Amino acid sequence: MAISSRDFEVGLARSCSSSCPTIAIVVAAVASHEQASAVGQINKVVEKVDQITQRNAAGAAELASPADGLASQARALQDVMRRFTVSRASA
Repeated sequence: MAISSRDFEVGLARSCSSSCPTIAIVVAAVASHEQASAVGQINKVVEKVDQITQRNAAGAAELASPADGLASQARALQDVMRRFTVSRASA
């Protein structure tokens, strides 16, 4: 069974007296390194999320212009169609 660094720290702290300041420094350095590694991993994930967000924003901007043009064409077609009237033929 693997033990976590926190369990290791607690066990070491219990077994160590004030005559073990070097071990305490090593334990603190290990914990600090693990925290730095975790922060680095979080930063990488945040960077990827930022890249994806930027790509999505760029894609949305590219689609906005054609959508506006299509809406304008639809309004123009509606205006043209209003000029026509359809009468029902008697059966």
